[in-house]
Amino acid sequence: MVMPGGVVAPTYRRLTLRGASFLRYTARGLIAEERRYYDVGDVLEQLGIS
Repeated sequence: MVMPGGVVAPTYRRLTLRGASFLRYTARGLIAEERRYYDVGDVLEQLGIS
């Protein structure tokens, strides 16, 4: 993983990725837009990086 301070070696740890997905639909019911947000801080903490 490339971080601002350099490359972080693999930890081979299992982690849980939490996030949310928001969809915007057209009048016909089709997906027009999707936005995904993830808790990056939680991932870094689980990997022991933060």
